[in-house]
Amino acid sequence: LQGQAAVPETIAGSLDWPDKPANLRLSADFSPGKDTCRFFYQHQQGQWLRLGPVHSLYYRLDQFMGARAALFCFPVMNRGAGLISVSFAIH
Repeated sequence: LQGQAAVPETIAGSLDWPDKPANLRLSADFSPGKDTCRFFYQHQQGQWLRLGPVHSLYYRLDQFMGARAALFCFPVMNRGAGLISVSFAIH
């Protein structure tokens, strides 16, 4: 079974980051009629800054109930980059 993307693949937000760990956050709103999420990163001074636009989630009952979130990490300049997830929490 192979699905079709609702919209073409795009990069909605990116930033240059120094060679140190990064804290990322996803905030979802499942209020009636909303179904959106926002991505954030923690600046080196500690404040959370939004990364990219508000993303609309698609809720369909045909195969899956709910919404999934994933982080993808790929190198754009130096090969060998990676992602290590230290903690994951759902509030």
